[in-house]
Amino acid sequence: MKGFCVLGLITFFVIVVTSNDTDIPSYRRILIDSISDETLRAVCQSFERSDASVSKSLPVTDATKKERIVGTSQKPRKNKGISRNNLPLNFDAREKWMQCSSLNFIQDQGPCWSGWAVAAVSAMTDRFCVQSKGRRNVYFSALDVMTCCMDCGSPCNGGLLKNAWMYGLKTGIVSGGDNGCRPYNIPPCEHSNNRTIIGPCLHTKSVLNLTCQKKCQPSFKKPYKQDLIRLKFVYNLTDTRKIMLDIYRNGPVTTTFEVYEDFVQYTGGVYRYAFGKTLGYQSVKLLSWGEENGVKYWLAANSWGRSWGDNGFFKIVRGINHLGIEDVAYAGTF
Repeated sequence: MKGFCVLGLITFFVIVVTSNDTDIPSYRRILIDSISDETLRAVCQSFERSDASVSKSLPVTDATKKERIVGTSQKPRKNKGISRNNLPLNFDAREKWMQCSSLNFIQDQGPCWSGWAVAAVSAMTDRFCVQSKGRRNVYFSALDVMTCCMDCGSPCNGGLLKNAWMYGLKTGIVSGGDNGCRPYNIPPCEHSNNRTIIGPCLHTKSVLNLTCQKKCQPSFKKPYKQDLIRLKFVYNLTDTRKIMLDIYRNGPVTTTFEVYEDFVQYTGGVYRYAFGKTLGYQSVKLLSWGEENGVKYWLAANSWGRSWGDNGFFKIVRGINHLGIEDVAYAGTF
């Protein structure tokens, strides 16, 4: 495909798992990416020759199974009258909490493997609004997590979804968005084989050299420390019905699943793996569920911009732990 190249070829390295993570099966061990300029050029050329334009600019993250993590107070709220046995067949968080505009927002992570951070703060943003009954719409800063969480991973080379949530619990996160303390300043790019004016995702050194800056942008009037908001409770969910119930009660959750080449080409319908090689792992936000043509699905928000998928969202098979999507979901309350 002349004139078009998507960031490709991820070389995976297995990180040594600590003694606290012995329950992680080998096929779900934490991975990171590396890529050289020479490799990138070679991949671009091969894609142009084969017309197999498959994006491999995927963040990779952990999917620790059945490891309970909690804060020091406030457990998830429970609503009377609903249980995991009488949940609706179809549910859309965007309709239940229409006052929370963040539920419709899709971030473009750009040429940066930061989906682990983007997904986490996106769900935090939604839950902060839901918990305040729509009175507080604060967009949390993915850049703050990416650059200042020292045990989360690398800002643009993949990180740990669990640790992003724990960072919000232990340290707190400042506002992001366009006008917050630390906006996400990485430019968008094209993550699929669509041809748009923003151009393909090319991993540049300027993206890789992000640093922790505990100060707000000049136009923001509040000091960094005063803008921090902390979670009070962080937990995980490993059962499909429990995940659904928690979304229904408290708002979206985050999860990680294995990504294959055909997922990059998704444009609509309920996704189920059909072909292609594995590309790594992507963290996303689960916000709704339903059935389509008799197939149960999750509705999830990705972080590859509006030009990818179904306006940035996608549906994936629900209830069979497809590609590990239901291995573990992370969430928290304020």
